[in-house]
Amino acid sequence: IWLMMDLKKKEKMLKLAMGENLQYKEVGENEFDKQYSDQAQYGKIYYWDERYRLDPEPFEWYYPYKNFKHIINDFVAKEAKVLYAGCGNSHFMEDMVDDGFKDIVGCDISRVVIDGMRIRCSDYPEIKFFVGNMQDTNLPEKSFDCIIDKGLLDSILCGVKGSEAVENYIQEIERLLTEEGVFICITYGEPNERLKYLEVYDIDSPLFTPWYTDVVGIAKPLESEKEELDMNDPDSMYYIYICRMEVRLQKQKELRKKKQKKMAKLARERRRKNRLNPL
Repeated sequence: IWLMMDLKKKEKMLKLAMGENLQYKEVGENEFDKQYSDQAQYGKIYYWDERYRLDPEPFEWYYPYKNFKHIINDFVAKEAKVLYAGCGNSHFMEDMVDDGFKDIVGCDISRVVIDGMRIRCSDYPEIKFFVGNMQDTNLPEKSFDCIIDKGLLDSILCGVKGSEAVENYIQEIERLLTEEGVFICITYGEPNERLKYLEVYDIDSPLFTPWYTDVVGIAKPLESEKEELDMNDPDSMYYIYICRMEVRLQKQKELRKKKQKKMAKLARERRRKNRLNPL
């Protein structure tokens, strides 16, 4: 697709990316971007801006859309409003439109990559973009029927205070999903590393997740013809977590919030009375 792109579009993207003499890597299906060693920088905007300036060619984390198409079609209607969180310069969204999806929004923290994607996808009216931090988007509640994450959660975990940042991210995902929405998270993280964020069923916790989660494993690509994957080894798999919002759990969480607010108000009133009548 990059080679066949309209020449004027390509020229605009190259100008955004700082120049003419760029060395491109082959578009890969590598395990969490082995080509970059400084994963601790993944939470920083300037890192991504610089990376996309130096390397504007499309890159797919893990696998392209075709490898996840059957799962997405099982859980997401073609008319659904879809947010692709941390879209980067993947072809995932264009492939979704080619598969029949009609309303997709791409979000990324890097203004550089979003500027390039707006040019590249100008012939796709079904796709819109905005620059934003998925931990706090300022978008209206219940804006999306589906949110797709391919590598973003993994990237957030690599940053400073990664666990806290992921907790903020998951709460924002929940806020943005409709009552019957679905969050599809594609990651290299095995269940004992990811479900502690994606399945929190302590009703007293502010991190309570009002959804049910299914987990699907998919074999990683072979790195050589001679390699053999051990399918009993969790490290041989990528994982797709399908988190489906559940109305009953949402109501439980809302009732708990109201009860906590009421208790907090009563506690404030007691403290106020004690200050006014210390004896």
